[in-house]
Amino acid sequence: MYYNLVFPIGDLIILIILYALAIKYRKVPSKHMRYMIATSLVLIDPIIGRIAFNNLPFGSLAMPIAYALMNGILLLLIWMDYKNKKDYSPYIHALICFILYHISYFLVYYII
Repeated sequence: MYYNLVFPIGDLIILIILYALAIKYRKVPSKHMRYMIATSLVLIDPIIGRIAFNNLPFGSLAMPIAYALMNGILLLLIWMDYKNKKDYSPYIHALICFILYHISYFLVYYII
């Protein structure tokens, strides 16, 4: 029963952290923009989860697919900023938050 709270609580915590960092850096447009982009990635989880879980035959893989997509987008953004010599530290912070969230998901649903 309580394991169903992993999704909303995890999404809420990441949203609060990344949004707070975006507000903290609101006077530094490049960092603010990157934190806001990372904040929007929180919404991929419920969208992909509902679409895949309800409509695809492999619905049980909805969350790993969503997590792979979120991490893939962040890794792509990090690579693009690294290649263009931009500050990619906001994406690193977001990736750390998402990876910790994904680890907690796998601990709750597959190990415990």
